[in-house]
Amino acid sequence: MRVEDHRLITGTGAFTDDVPAEGALWAAFARSPHAHAEIRSIDPSGAMQVPGARLVLTGDDWRNAGFGSVPVQQRLTDADGRPPRAAPWPVLSQDKVRHVGEPVALCIADSRAAADDMVAALSVDYTPMAAAALIDDALAGGAPELWASAPGNVAFRWTLGNRAAVDAGFAAAAHVVEARRTSQRVVICPMETRAAIASFEAATGTYRLHTGNQGMTIVRDQIATILGVDKHSIVVTSRDVGGAFGIRNGTYPEYPALLHAARLTGAPVRWTATRSEAFVSDAQARDSLMHGRLALDGDGRILALDVEAKAAMGAYMHHVGYFIATANFSRCLTGPYRIPAVHSAVTCVLTNTVPTAPYRGAGRPEAAYIMESLIEAAAAKLGLDPVDIRRRNMLGPEAMPHKTAVGMTYCSGDFPDLLDQALAAADWPGLTARKATSKAKGLLRGAGIGMFVEISGGMPTERARMRLASDGVVHLSTPIGATGQGHETVFAMLADEHLALGTGRISVAQGDSTGFDDGGSSSASRSTIMAGSAIRATALKLIDVAKSRAGERFGVPPETVVYAAGRLEVPATNLAIGIEELAHGDAPPLEAEVRIEGEATFPSGCHIAEVEIDPETGEVTVASFVAVDDCGRVIHHELAEGQVHGALAQGFGQVLMEHGAYDPSSGQLMAGSMMDYALPRARDLPHFNSILAPSPATSNPLGVKGVGESGTVGPLPALMNAVRDALRPIGVTEIEMPATPARVWSAIADARANST
Repeated sequence: MRVEDHRLITGTGAFTDDVPAEGALWAAFARSPHAHAEIRSIDPSGAMQVPGARLVLTGDDWRNAGFGSVPVQQRLTDADGRPPRAAPWPVLSQDKVRHVGEPVALCIADSRAAADDMVAALSVDYTPMAAAALIDDALAGGAPELWASAPGNVAFRWTLGNRAAVDAGFAAAAHVVEARRTSQRVVICPMETRAAIASFEAATGTYRLHTGNQGMTIVRDQIATILGVDKHSIVVTSRDVGGAFGIRNGTYPEYPALLHAARLTGAPVRWTATRSEAFVSDAQARDSLMHGRLALDGDGRILALDVEAKAAMGAYMHHVGYFIATANFSRCLTGPYRIPAVHSAVTCVLTNTVPTAPYRGAGRPEAAYIMESLIEAAAAKLGLDPVDIRRRNMLGPEAMPHKTAVGMTYCSGDFPDLLDQALAAADWPGLTARKATSKAKGLLRGAGIGMFVEISGGMPTERARMRLASDGVVHLSTPIGATGQGHETVFAMLADEHLALGTGRISVAQGDSTGFDDGGSSSASRSTIMAGSAIRATALKLIDVAKSRAGERFGVPPETVVYAAGRLEVPATNLAIGIEELAHGDAPPLEAEVRIEGEATFPSGCHIAEVEIDPETGEVTVASFVAVDDCGRVIHHELAEGQVHGALAQGFGQVLMEHGAYDPSSGQLMAGSMMDYALPRARDLPHFNSILAPSPATSNPLGVKGVGESGTVGPLPALMNAVRDALRPIGVTEIEMPATPARVWSAIADARANST
């Protein structure tokens, strides 16, 4: 059973806002009301007259202190060998603001109310400028330029694949199909808003930051770069986190600002964002336009794939946002199909909006959406059944390992079996009868398939540490942070696979950067792959340490000592000892730490959706949804299935209701609250038929692949293909996400008008 559940469901969890901080001051951020404006001046005098006021920090103060901006990870270069154009995310705005909600000043006071009053009393003189909030508007001639370093608002152009081979494939094609798709911007809404407690210990020069996050060493290292200090002078911790989903992977401008304020005031400083703040300051996601073309021979077999995409970066470059829009997207385009030639070109565009970042799925849903749209278009043009065209082009298990045309190596997988299981669970043969039943009731029914292969793990190292003292408890620690996945349960299970002490004797500590030189985060579905592999290696090393100590005590070579379930003995002798006894008395604890490197893995799946649409209202009801997923070896079935369910809900949200809409002229977020932004509720979701079909990975010793993101990948193609299938008989050929009642009703009305 999950060991985390008791505290989380009884209200005894330790979220950031629950953490005590004696004598703490409160912080509030003054934020820009404009999407694009010059800052003429900031006058703090009124704010400092508020009772309880302690400090106002501005962008000028930050610059004068010699501090930097949020760094970008230099992981890719363009065709000319250049990294992304400079568009640094400032900690506090200097001279100009580029999106609504950008922090321009930090106010510190004795109470939260006083800090808020300081923000209200702060005088900021802006000169508004024209804004470009949408991708095509930002690329249009004469558009306002966000950065002189990025002419035409192009931050990065990136390509992957073989252009000449793709051109040859299209030249030889008997059929060519194309599709244009939009992945709209979404606002990520974790239940827990961002919060932080910052402090500074003058005696040791140590900065401490407690905040809900996914990777403590990443945040630590970025803040060290910003402040220009040694990374080990910063300690970042995280305990329980009320949702992260990728947007809490790395530092935000607020965190180094709070740490500097703590240093200046000599007191801890705490901040908790309001929900309204979160809408305009948390990184957002998706927001891309895609155009795909598929070349096929006369038998419907794929010859080449060509994709062009434009992706919004927002006003500033998130530290890995461009990597998600380019590499993650492009590497997942081929899906489960044999495609001999691929070319992908992505343009990263700066817009006057909140920066975009990884969000559950992180490029993978878009890749599956455009690819499966092309498969459906090919089936329609060639008059083939959607299942048949997939089978004609699908890789079989005998093809594994398979290297794709974009350089990814699938180590294992049985894609035909995923399709077969999904078709059986969805009762695909009965679809025709169900369509007739719906039609008799005046409803439109459709079904859609979404197949995919995504990428998980890597990034590329991880660490774990174990310590066993005389109490017999193994204290396991890792720097990555759990955000609801059940790490305390799974990590103990993985350690116990080799220690065999019982999970009750394994204590898991996580989310603390102290003493770790490097490490990653609980992003990219990498926790079990990377941290799990590090835990396995550390457990084996701890056993080796115990064997060495036992060998010294017994006076025998350590290789003659055998370990089993907490006992060390020399066979055919009476020499035996419990592992905890090796740490009794004056003996030091047994300790081990291991750093591992890992490879990416490739989870896959087949999702099938069936929908009913009321043509009089446009309401889409999901009648059934089948998700068959290969996440490699399953460590804990309930946790794996829970990951699928949670991600499915977020995939459903993007398809059917979520839209972070900006006003094109002003750059104001029109969906800026829960009154304007729709999130799925339980009543919006069907019973999920989730089936795990593991094909163990061969690229890591655990055989796992990752499962945290597949649930957001399959719903986009499956649900939208189902919606289009339902609407096609009445003349609707194209409709985009979100398939809201208003949008569906309008498409039906237009089709009816055009048919008369």
